[in-house]
Amino acid sequence: MLLPVFEQCLSDAPATASYDALRQSVVILMGTLAKHLDVDNPKVKPIVGLLIETLSTPSQQVDTLYPHV
Repeated sequence: MLLPVFEQCLSDAPATASYDALRQSVVILMGTLAKHLDVDNPKVKPIVGLLIETLSTPSQQVDTLYPHV
């Protein structure tokens, strides 16, 4: 399954602005996978939480492009 690969990617990615896009992409892919899991799967709730948290946090790219918004 792809989920362990994505989880490993998130845990290995450095917490720097240059990896923001990678982390966001991986979380979006995890969210896409979660749509196909059973509702009872214990992985669904943490993935949705991570998706909401990641997408609600502005990235470095957004901060740079729109600093005064």
